[in-house]
Amino acid sequence: MIPRIYDNSFTTYESNGLGLLVDTISCQVEEESNGDFELTLVYPSDGSFFYALKQDNLIKADASDSLKGQLFRIDTISKPLNGQVTVYAKHISFDLAKNSLNEDVNEKNIKCENAGKHMLQKSDADSRFSIESNIEMLGNYSMDRKTDCLSAIAGTKGSLIDTFGNGPKLLRDNFAISVLTRRGKDDNTLIAYKKNITGFTLEEDYTEIINIIKPYATYTEDEVEKTLYIDEIGVKSSRYIEGDIVKSQWIDFSDKFDEDETPTKEKLKNLTEKYFNDNSCDLPKMTYKIEFQPLSQTEEYKEDGLYELEHIGMDDSVYIVNSKYGIRDQARVIKTTYNVLAEKYISIELGDPKTTLGSIIKSNDDTVTKDEVKEIIKNNKKDYPNTLPAIPVITIDRAGFKTVSLSWEYDNKPYYSYEVYASQEQGFTPNAFDLIFKGQASTFLHEVECAQTWYYKVRAVNTYGNATDFSEEVSATTTKISDAAEYFQEAAIESALIGSLNADVINAGKLKGTYIDARNLSVTDGNGNVTFSVSSDAIVRMIQGLIDISDEGIRINLIDSENKILGYVLYDGQGVQIFTQADESISHLTREGSYIDNLVVKHIKCSELFKVANLCGCSLNWYIADKATGDGTGRDEENKANSLKDVLRTIRNYGLKFTDVLNIYVESGIFDEQIVIQDFEGTQINIIVSEGVIINTDKFVIEDCGARLNIKAETSKKCTATDITADDINKRALIKTSNSDYAILASNSNYIKISGFRIRGAGGGSCVRTYEKGNVILEDCDISNFDYGMYANQFSMCCMNGCRGNIKQLAYTANLAPFSSTSNIPKCTEASTNDELVDVRQSGQWIKENSYTQNDTLYRETSTSTGDTPSTNITDNFIINNLYTKVEGSGKSNTNRNGYTGQGRFKTYQAHRGYMILPSAQIIASIQAKKNYEVKLSMTRLNTEHGYNSKTPHPIIRAVGSGIETDYWDCGIKFARGETNVITLPDSIKNAIAEGATQLELWAETEQEKQYSFYNNISLIVEGQNKTGSSESSGGGSSGGGSGGSSEETDLYSDFTYADELVETAMTYYRVCDEEFDQVNKTPWSQGFTYRSSNTVMSGNCVAEQDVTNSLWVAKTDTKGNTRHYKAIDCSTGVNMWLRHIIYEKSPYKNETLFNAFRANILQKNDESKWAIVPTRSDGKAARYAYEICNYFYRMNKGITYLKDPDTGKVIKGSIGTEADNYSKIKKGYIVFHAKKDATTGEWKRPKATEFMHVSHTAICYGQSNTYNANSIIESTNVTTKKHTMKDGVTTLNAGMRIDKISKYADDIVMVVNPEAFLNSSSSGGSSGGSTETTGKEEYTNCFNMSGTINGHNYIYKLQNCKITGYGGDSGSACNIPLSLAKTCGSFNLPYGTKVYIASMDGRTITDGNGKSVKSDGVFTINDTGVGCTDFDLYVSTKSDSDAEKVFKSTLREDVYILSYGSGYGYAWSYTQSYAWASNNGTLSAYKAAFKDYIKYNGTLINFLKFKNNDANIRSSTYWSILNS
Repeated sequence: MIPRIYDNSFTTYESNGLGLLVDTISCQVEEESNGDFELTLVYPSDGSFFYALKQDNLIKADASDSLKGQLFRIDTISKPLNGQVTVYAKHISFDLAKNSLNEDVNEKNIKCENAGKHMLQKSDADSRFSIESNIEMLGNYSMDRKTDCLSAIAGTKGSLIDTFGNGPKLLRDNFAISVLTRRGKDDNTLIAYKKNITGFTLEEDYTEIINIIKPYATYTEDEVEKTLYIDEIGVKSSRYIEGDIVKSQWIDFSDKFDEDETPTKEKLKNLTEKYFNDNSCDLPKMTYKIEFQPLSQTEEYKEDGLYELEHIGMDDSVYIVNSKYGIRDQARVIKTTYNVLAEKYISIELGDPKTTLGSIIKSNDDTVTKDEVKEIIKNNKKDYPNTLPAIPVITIDRAGFKTVSLSWEYDNKPYYSYEVYASQEQGFTPNAFDLIFKGQASTFLHEVECAQTWYYKVRAVNTYGNATDFSEEVSATTTKISDAAEYFQEAAIESALIGSLNADVINAGKLKGTYIDARNLSVTDGNGNVTFSVSSDAIVRMIQGLIDISDEGIRINLIDSENKILGYVLYDGQGVQIFTQADESISHLTREGSYIDNLVVKHIKCSELFKVANLCGCSLNWYIADKATGDGTGRDEENKANSLKDVLRTIRNYGLKFTDVLNIYVESGIFDEQIVIQDFEGTQINIIVSEGVIINTDKFVIEDCGARLNIKAETSKKCTATDITADDINKRALIKTSNSDYAILASNSNYIKISGFRIRGAGGGSCVRTYEKGNVILEDCDISNFDYGMYANQFSMCCMNGCRGNIKQLAYTANLAPFSSTSNIPKCTEASTNDELVDVRQSGQWIKENSYTQNDTLYRETSTSTGDTPSTNITDNFIINNLYTKVEGSGKSNTNRNGYTGQGRFKTYQAHRGYMILPSAQIIASIQAKKNYEVKLSMTRLNTEHGYNSKTPHPIIRAVGSGIETDYWDCGIKFARGETNVITLPDSIKNAIAEGATQLELWAETEQEKQYSFYNNISLIVEGQNKTGSSESSGGGSSGGGSGGSSEETDLYSDFTYADELVETAMTYYRVCDEEFDQVNKTPWSQGFTYRSSNTVMSGNCVAEQDVTNSLWVAKTDTKGNTRHYKAIDCSTGVNMWLRHIIYEKSPYKNETLFNAFRANILQKNDESKWAIVPTRSDGKAARYAYEICNYFYRMNKGITYLKDPDTGKVIKGSIGTEADNYSKIKKGYIVFHAKKDATTGEWKRPKATEFMHVSHTAICYGQSNTYNANSIIESTNVTTKKHTMKDGVTTLNAGMRIDKISKYADDIVMVVNPEAFLNSSSSGGSSGGSTETTGKEEYTNCFNMSGTINGHNYIYKLQNCKITGYGGDSGSACNIPLSLAKTCGSFNLPYGTKVYIASMDGRTITDGNGKSVKSDGVFTINDTGVGCTDFDLYVSTKSDSDAEKVFKSTLREDVYILSYGSGYGYAWSYTQSYAWASNNGTLSAYKAAFKDYIKYNGTLINFLKFKNNDANIRSSTYWSILNS
């Protein structure tokens, strides 16, 4: 992975941030189990993003094979040394060390996860941090407020990992911290020394070893307590050797004898020996460090599927086999060091081994057990032969006072090594602990003690793990002085000080000296070859392997794969020279110059070396269009193309420098491509773009150009001319980007001028972004949908001349990058003063004008591959950006992929299914605007090593979504790597797309290996003749415009996240509204809609039969007596279906089966939807009419962006905008309510007081309609542009639906709702309409101290947005007030005897399962309490709770009015009391869902503390944590 750098102001990290650190020299991440987690990065001081490497900025990098994309905050940066710096960064989780608690934490009987969450809630930690845990045990967690958050997790006594579980492990995944019982896995990954260990270190800890046990046992005999000891001092371990340091311990074995058993010394000894075997206390503890190349990264793994040995990670158990020590062990990973750039481990450390040294020692065999590693050994693909040298002969060269000098016969091959074993036991069998040397050498100096006899054996081992037999055993005895005679005959001196020693020959085991003056010194290997020498005239020569160093220079031999010398490289005082083995020079680099006999290079970077393109045959005039027109311009096939990308690529093949002006004419067409203009030198390059040309791109980059670059769109008027019109502007060429960072990116280019275009952004970013001396003039352009017009950075010069548009700010400037503009500028919505036009940051420069004139955009959507309505062009292209691939089925584990789509499988791995998510609404609009058309798919196969490197795979496609699923279709068009083809889709898929299929899938059922391939650069093409007329089509995004406001206003008018899905749901009805009965297939219910407000699918008695009372069907007869039937729909029915996310294909209008299912449950919705809303009346029944839907949202008091009193016309809240700003405050997906009057009488169409706010109509905001070029609504109405024409050709009938602009009926709008508020978990409460009341104070949340009259009842307090449920049975009451059907209720925090009024219950008849029936007057007396999941629990059944559910049906949420407080009966429970009861009785978990539903709207009586304050701190209680867990 290439690390990414982010400024510390970034809050999201999915993009590349400031950029990719491609210049990184090295980068590694080191993680310790429950410890340090640090990134170290080495970077050149002249790198592109050196400026961004500063403290607190963030680096994103992989931390291991499995822990991807981790954030590290820069901690320290070294000073530049040798042109590079070292950056040290801590994992983002270490931010918690800088956050402390705000209060003490004291949690009792709590789970680890909840304890962690509470701790974070009581701190000032970033809200993005979260804690999860799979530890189920309960514990008591206490932490002082002065503790930082990281220590509270794992850094101090009493922390989470100290309190919970048995040695839990931390998993730190960016802001998510998991405390786990076990992080890793027991996958038995096998690491073989012969295969992939490059370094092995074994650390042994002897501190707790016991090699002698002194056993004893106490017992009672004849009522006297006695102690039995054995005769010896103690029992020695079988591994104890005389002379070892004694480490003994007394151990009591009394409990190992039965009560009536008398201990014996023999059994005591047996128990001791068993203790040694069971506990291995006579062996050291071991820790390993391994440096290796994981098999998951090797070619052997890729080719041979060694997936069993993949992905070693923190806390995984690893199986170790090492022939050096004869070790076979299993241990957990406790530290990893990961190479980020190479994507592989550098090293791991392992500890806590599960087995002991007893299972490690291999008697009579120090090699790996072949059965265990045979797969590894047999798959060793080295070129080395599996041979062995002769059995070596070992010689004792000298036995000194405390050293023995050994040598042996040596075969100097890189694939042989030698092992030397030593023992003081004659005739010993070598084992791992006898090994004293292993390596490629022929001598060894063994350091021992004096007067010792040692026995030696040697053998050779090859890289395959095979070994020769051991040599014959030899021995040596070191010397010791015994008497004076021996001193003179053969002196052995342990220590002596000699002033001068003159000797003919000195044989020494080890020779040390501060100064050694040597001549004629030589060192030979076991084969007699001199490897080091000093001549008599003090000239030194050293030969090691392929390197020969002498006074002539450094010579390095060059060998082939068979170790034959081919030549050599010589470094000497002349320079560098390369010779053949025959001493012929083939290359040299010296002070005088250089010579290379044969040079093959991939890239040459040289300021003086350029091919001059026009001198190499390149034309100076190029033409781009859909088709070659042959218009007499002199063009030929050589200089024509249909792609700007192709032209640029072709020109580069000629050369990068021009001595004359180069012209590229883009004459016509829609281009979906990435554009990179790079490295051109010379005079000037002109790219002239004609009117109507559209360039769709996600990458438009200009970099490293020395030539002047002029990119010009042809225009007839300046965009700021006084007579300019929207039509003039929208004829211009368009650059439309899908890149959220920029439309055009420029760097290291002297002069770039961009003029005459419309440039449309993706929402955010900059129109032009520059860095590193990218000098750009933006002139005469209409730019829109960007944060900044220009972004000037790092010494770039930016200028904007005479532009218009709609952006947030004019420019951004930083790092000595000047920005200037003329006085005519685009409209800047977030600049309230001229001083706020430009965002000037660190060392930025803004050259101001005295005044500015802002000119709003005149941009309209043009048909492009991402546009919203079809153009008049024959071809409409739609770029498909949402591509991904999933794996499924059997086979070896594989990974999902984003950014491209694919099919097939690699060998025996899981198969791939590819997905292409279609912009369905735009495509359907294009199709509907055409008479005859074809649908095509343009695809490019990835030029990667996936699949066959030949023209083999051919995409196999189907269309799915919106209830549609076609069969798979094999296109039959084969793709080579990197090849682009256009596929014409069959009618089955074409029709499915027209009917609303939302995606295309790729899947190969057979020959999956042959079909293995991936694709991107995909666009769907609708090609055909456009209709002459224009009809309503699907809409674009929400209406734009509007100036910036307060943050509160911005939140109020926020975009609805699922606006596109809501409008698309409505469009599924709109597309079929004018359908006629399918005469061909005789498909029942295939005809469309007509408007009628009675007997829709939402009406009480609606039936499916035609021509009967209450029929869904409207019969229409023409002048000739022909009758047709259409389905009735009205505005409220339509909005009900759409808000419930029920598309037409799944709706009760599709067929009789769905109709009956809906009528059986009229409250149903799309259960898979993330946003579906079911509006209900206060009695829980479905909101049938527009005024009931409006009342629902009013009662919920959420998302209301506009509210107007219909009688007075006074605006109570918000705004809808004006016609001038296209009613910008009504956004796509908002719900609109109208109160309309009769045009004849002037009376309200809904005049009754019970008809809320006189609302008579409702609709959904459609967004920008290109038909009207205005913000519009989609609705059901009786005035429609789509109509049914009867058989007589004269009679017509409305089709029940239309799209129309908001401005027609804006004056009738009384309420607008943003559904976004219903995605959240809380509400600000609601107020009830229709009551007279005094202005009150919100004493507690949702609790108002106020009085008034409601339906004739005087109240003294108002409880807003209460949750009201029903219960039943005969469980009695909690006070002396008896149960009374529809008259009493349970509640909380209120006195028993309190009387409340609930308006929706007034007049409602309650009939229970026992046949008892009572008409409620809406007044209830509180006489009971219960478990706190509601505010008021009404007694509605004398039979049972389950019967109460049937009687009461749906939970209510509405305002409740207190008429009087009770006295003398006591008080209902607080919620704290009710939770305690449920917890103590083991039923708390059953109430979690109900409780969460209760607090969804902040609760009401849980906040009411007028009589009891038990719940004052309930939100920090244990019960709260449990219920919210």
